[in-house]
Amino acid sequence: MTAAFSLPEELLLSIFNHIDSVAQLAQCRLTCARWNSTAAAVMFGKKITIKTEDQAIKLQRHLLQDPSKVSLIRHLHFQLSDYDLPPALEQLMHLVITPNIQKLSGFVASDKFFTALIAIADKTHSSFDQLKDVPEYIGPNEGISSKVHLKFKSAIHTLRLQIVNAAIDSSYIPWYQLLDQYPNLTTFTLESVPIQFKRLDTAIKRCHHLKSLSLKGVEPGEQSIPERMSKEQLISWATSHVEKEKALQTISIDETAFYPEFFEYLQFKYPNVSTVSIEKRLWKPAHDINSWVAEDFNRVLDAFKAVSQKQIKLLLPSRFHVGLVVEFVATRQESIRLTTAFQGRNQCLMTIH
Repeated sequence: MTAAFSLPEELLLSIFNHIDSVAQLAQCRLTCARWNSTAAAVMFGKKITIKTEDQAIKLQRHLLQDPSKVSLIRHLHFQLSDYDLPPALEQLMHLVITPNIQKLSGFVASDKFFTALIAIADKTHSSFDQLKDVPEYIGPNEGISSKVHLKFKSAIHTLRLQIVNAAIDSSYIPWYQLLDQYPNLTTFTLESVPIQFKRLDTAIKRCHHLKSLSLKGVEPGEQSIPERMSKEQLISWATSHVEKEKALQTISIDETAFYPEFFEYLQFKYPNVSTVSIEKRLWKPAHDINSWVAEDFNRVLDAFKAVSQKQIKLLLPSRFHVGLVVEFVATRQESIRLTTAFQGRNQCLMTIH
């Protein structure tokens, strides 16, 4: 046993780094005085979970006895579903959340938690660039999420924007102009936006590291008819104006405008997409609302022809002649299933794999 106690610090550090349990590392500190500082450095660098006020008090007491350990803390994981924030938890935050912190994970319902977090960042005059994650806010105040997104940009991996009318909302934030400031943004949802694909490109052209893009309710607007282009015209325009992004893997589209230029634009911008999910009632421009245009459907399906995993569901209006739809299906190589009288209505559901 004496030989074990005499291990060089580099070897001890390697051994302790392979111990995941904080409790076991704490036991190592008690086993041998020579192990104490090395085990402590590893222990406080591990994920420390805070679920209760008692856990916060215990950690705070320990750190107050030896303040040098505060700088070792890298990852705090919170699981706090109470809307109130106990004083002990707020005191712990002021003690342990420093510019050295790398990750704050978990979920928190308290507005006061995030108000305190922002106040700490303001007080230290630090941008917290090392911080790679913040807890998920599960409370009802949407303004809290916006404040956190603005303050801790490097920690934001997922962003959901539901665009509002800036003219009638004094709290409107010009998110379009800020997206390039989120270096670790990988998942982006754009929701309820009356926008055409050219403006959409302006909105997301700053998102260079996205792996997943979700569009919900992205329509051209009640008074707007999409600008129609041939496939050749679309490619010509995109070649001159659109920057390709090769990191994106997944596109999810729900209740979003159905016209071929939109999908061809997405395919051009994100050539490496491997998974596409589309669920949409069939939308047609006003001047063409009663006609079945097979060429439009061919262009849409051709846009994602090379995608390995796709699930496309289109609800066709009852005014479309089913016979024409069946004729179209026979010309395609994809697996296409038609379900008539969908949900008890005189509608046809087209499912494409």
